[in-house]
Amino acid sequence: MVRLRKCTIALLLWGGGILLVAGLVRPVLAQQETGWAAFTDLQSQHFPYVRASVAVADAAGPMIGLSQKNFEVQEGETDQPVTDFTVQFLENESLRVVLIINTATSDHTLAEMKAAVLSFLARLQPKDKTALLTCGDKVVLEYSFTNNTEALQAAVGRLSRVSGNAVLYQAAEQAVEMLGRFSRGRKAVIILTDRLDAGTPPSSTELLNRFRESGVSLYLIGFGEQVGASPLARQTTASGGQYFAVSQAEQARNALLMLEKTLRQVYQIQFQSRLPADGQTHPLKIRLVTDRGQATVQGQFLAVPGEVKIIPQGIAAGEQVSGQVRLGADIISPAAVQSVAYFLDDELLAEVTTAPFEFAWDTTTAPAGEHFLTIQAVDRAGNQGKVRLRIVVVPPIRLTVSVPDGQITIGEPATITATVDTLTGIKFIEWLWNGRLLARQTAPPFGVRLDSRQYSPGIYQMTIRVADPLEHIVTEEVALELVAPPPPPPSWWQRVARSSLTRAVLWIGGGVVAGLLTLLVAVMAAVGMTRYQRNKCIRRSGLEIINTGNVQCRYRLYAEDSAGQLAFAFRLNGTFLPPEEETLPAPETDTPHRLLPVSRMDGSPSGTRQKIQQVDAVQSRAYRGVSTGTQWLSGLAQMLGGTTGRQIGRFSDNITRQAVGIDRVIRTQTQRVRTVEYFRSRVSGAASRGAPAVGEPSPQKAASTHQPVIPATRTVKMSGTAITPPIPPGDTLRLELIMIPHQPFRTGNYRVTITSHPLDVPDAVPVSV
Repeated sequence: MVRLRKCTIALLLWGGGILLVAGLVRPVLAQQETGWAAFTDLQSQHFPYVRASVAVADAAGPMIGLSQKNFEVQEGETDQPVTDFTVQFLENESLRVVLIINTATSDHTLAEMKAAVLSFLARLQPKDKTALLTCGDKVVLEYSFTNNTEALQAAVGRLSRVSGNAVLYQAAEQAVEMLGRFSRGRKAVIILTDRLDAGTPPSSTELLNRFRESGVSLYLIGFGEQVGASPLARQTTASGGQYFAVSQAEQARNALLMLEKTLRQVYQIQFQSRLPADGQTHPLKIRLVTDRGQATVQGQFLAVPGEVKIIPQGIAAGEQVSGQVRLGADIISPAAVQSVAYFLDDELLAEVTTAPFEFAWDTTTAPAGEHFLTIQAVDRAGNQGKVRLRIVVVPPIRLTVSVPDGQITIGEPATITATVDTLTGIKFIEWLWNGRLLARQTAPPFGVRLDSRQYSPGIYQMTIRVADPLEHIVTEEVALELVAPPPPPPSWWQRVARSSLTRAVLWIGGGVVAGLLTLLVAVMAAVGMTRYQRNKCIRRSGLEIINTGNVQCRYRLYAEDSAGQLAFAFRLNGTFLPPEEETLPAPETDTPHRLLPVSRMDGSPSGTRQKIQQVDAVQSRAYRGVSTGTQWLSGLAQMLGGTTGRQIGRFSDNITRQAVGIDRVIRTQTQRVRTVEYFRSRVSGAASRGAPAVGEPSPQKAASTHQPVIPATRTVKMSGTAITPPIPPGDTLRLELIMIPHQPFRTGNYRVTITSHPLDVPDAVPVSV
């Protein structure tokens, strides 16, 4: 039996845990015939620290006893050499193994193979993964990858002999394909057989490349010397494996147990990458150089960005700072800290590149108040972290000045005081009045007494300057106004005149007067507008009166319209004719001795006439009142306009129509009574010239018996009437008829009737046109 030598390569990564970059590590077998190397693990989850595990072997078997000088490490696309790395030999690598058993053999040989495999399976650990294949005329997967050794042992125990030829090459190709899904662990294919492959073997280069690309080592345990002549036996060494020739079960068992220990031996290499933590994959190349051979393995790792934690030192969030403050930070980062920068409100204060990365900050260079302090750290891998603190900058000198409220009256004392709070004490405090030094003080209490009598009224500038021993200076300016002394108190009348009650009364009175004036102006404007409109609406017409009689005669003229909307006047040669006046009796008084009017004594019906005259007077006053009211309402409607104006206009029209109707009825009845009274007076006059009636005393007797008393009378002007001067017979009198509407803001067509009644002809009949 060929002596089995153990070989393991391990890569140790300083900085903690291991991350195998699945799908990024692609082991490449060395292209030289003198050696073999393969990655079994490659991790970079704690970048910039990288850890790789490498298994190496040569033609004689695994290489052991190697040191750092036997390895060369290169990283990145430009193959940057890594000079600072460590190498450690380990014997606890996890296994990824496919067992292939040729069952197309005798029962005795199969039993020896099964016994050896059961012993191998008993040595496996939970971190290992193992699969079982058998081959005869075809390849059969008896059990897929598992760490359940009991299930695998049961599967081996169930194996039985099959007839046919062994297809070993096909089984080896399938095993390499199955192991390709693993990215970490030592991968190996172990074949147990007593005969050569029955099929046509593939090209040795083709099969070897498949093993190299997958980083799989091929181990062959042959029962009988004839197996050694197989191409598989020659390819085991090139793939990093070995060939074992055995003749009995005990030798096969020892070979498998020794192989289990050898497969766990690797070299672990650890180094700190100089590449940036950009989240990208980068190549890694490890070259092995020994006096027994050379080999190169290539893979890829991920430059994983890491977290940088910063714990501020010397300052805390919300803290009030003043003067000199020493800033620092405890930093936890994947790589060594490269620089620490300090920002105040996003403006750089300082960047420190040397440990312990502290900075002395003079807070007096920052404005007093709330600010944000940011500490940002960057490690050598490019990982960044920052922390943001809200702080309050307090000035080194806090000056509070107390001055009189607002103004200082000249002649009165004025004291100005100051309160100073400092961290290092006070060097001096100066008081300047309009730039002129008033006082200089070095110890409390701080203040000055101002003699205002020597200044004239005006605004003055008081400047207070405070300095501390560190030459920090704070200046505050205060504007003070000096005013003349107030005048003597006002007298009682002045106080009353200036009081708020007086002002309120004046305001109210002024408002009332303004309102009355406004109302008066509005009324005058309405009256003026009404007069203007009335004058504008006045119509004039010529009128001729011809005396066709044979006596000189005066004429009583009377004009009226059908709707009662017009007023009439008669003018002769530019002079208005006076209206007709009618004498009415005064109202009777309740006296013990009532006297009858003379007309009653004469037998004339004066009672009826008196009633008619009273009715005419009342009717005339009522009509004038209604007419005046409707004129005002019409004028108001025209001024207001809109819906309100229209409603007031309709109301005025209704009143006018009702008044005209009532007036027409009354006038009709009065005219009838007058006609009856006229004929009655004619008859009474004729009777009075004859004998007295039976039972009546004679006029002389009546006069002798009762002395008649003439009652008091009153004169009433008849509207729309006029009395002409006497007109000789055959002459013509030319007059001007003026028609004035009662409602000047309305227009319409009216039928006008003019009546003339001769006054000097007793039996003349009135004429109307």
